[in-house]
Amino acid sequence: MGLEIRFGARCDAAWTRIRQTRVGDRVEITAPGSPPQRAAVAHKFDARGYLFTQMVPARQLSALYACLMPAPGDARECVATWGLAQRLAASAARTARVRRAT
Repeated sequence: MGLEIRFGARCDAAWTRIRQTRVGDRVEITAPGSPPQRAAVAHKFDARGYLFTQMVPARQLSALYACLMPAPGDARECVATWGLAQRLAASAARTARVRRAT
């Protein structure tokens, strides 16, 4: 099973997607100051590809949290973006320096 937090830089929004799921699996993403967004695998057609949550504001990129609540029998799986904002900022700074140098 795969659980990801996706980020759209143009719209400052994030969402979660899951793959390799089965009926009954659920996913949730939370962001500060916004209600959680959830999605559930309702039938076998949902389980064939990716299942996405609705978007949440990602103004605080380092505070996003997503969990997969599998169908009964498996352990809960969660991911967070703590520390990600610093890595992205460092990457953007390197990119900006390269662009100025060329």
